[in-house]
Amino acid sequence: MESDLEETLTNSVLVLEEIDENLYRASNLWRPHHARGAFGGQIVGQALAAAGKTVADNLTLHSMHNYFIRAGDSSFPVIYNVTRTRDGASFSSRTVVAIQRGKPILTLQASYHNDGGEVDVALQYQTKMPDVKHHSELLTSSSIMEAYIANPNTPGRYFSL
Repeated sequence: MESDLEETLTNSVLVLEEIDENLYRASNLWRPHHARGAFGGQIVGQALAAAGKTVADNLTLHSMHNYFIRAGDSSFPVIYNVTRTRDGASFSSRTVVAIQRGKPILTLQASYHNDGGEVDVALQYQTKMPDVKHHSELLTSSSIMEAYIANPNTPGRYFSL
């Protein structure tokens, strides 16, 4: 079942024509019958597919952020302009601008990394979680307010025990 979905996506919904280096075109846009424009999820998927075509095969998607700028038109092709923001030893990042009629309709930033079974570099630099009280041992909002009412001059730091 999963391979059927993957095949459908890669052979229809996410098909991109490479028109130049870092430049792709999608003409097969779907418009839901109740929507005014193109389906945003497909635009995001195609932008991510365009970015993925420019990174090494050993890299996997680490994070993605995107912003819709204006509505897309399903009757007009979308051009995806990929900027190779950074290529490092284990991380790469891409910025994609989806364009219709010369105006951006979406921007996407994607970060890829090589997980290669090694320890994640980001985890090596994280600090250890401090030992903290269980939430049931903490003061409630009511008890903090009662203590403040009883002595309004008590500094707030004494209520965060």
